[in-house]
Amino acid sequence: MTKTLDTKNVEHALWRFTHKLGVYGCFEVTLGLGMTRDHKEIVDYITYDKTGVVRCYEIKTSYADFKSSARKSWWGNFNYLVVTPEVYSKIEANRDIIGGIGIYVVGKNGLPESVRRGSRHQLTVGERVSIIESMVRSMDREEQKLYRIKPY
Repeated sequence: MTKTLDTKNVEHALWRFTHKLGVYGCFEVTLGLGMTRDHKEIVDYITYDKTGVVRCYEIKTSYADFKSSARKSWWGNFNYLVVTPEVYSKIEANRDIIGGIGIYVVGKNGLPESVRRGSRHQLTVGERVSIIESMVRSMDREEQKLYRIKPY
């Protein structure tokens, strides 16, 4: 599936916002065995920091996508919805707020701004290990794509 320009812009803004020393992130992380019934749940972006905090981000650039039956993956210590201003205004107008989930809006300045704080969720050791294993597999997939483009 081809990504829209809005989705690419939101991804880039989110990467710039989270790309810091001691924060490790990966897009399109397929969650590992045992975490979901069909083993096919994909989180748009996950970060894991040096303090052990896992943050999951779901990117929605259209209200129809937000309302679709596609899963919204809330597996982190903190979980966020990252949206455009247009999508956020529709969410607010329709009172489609999801409990415990933080919301970032990527505005004209190209940086995510927090409009709603998320609450902390405690992960079990097994969940944390499975998320990290899933990130490693997804990071390897990305590394392989880059190596095919430009080998050493």
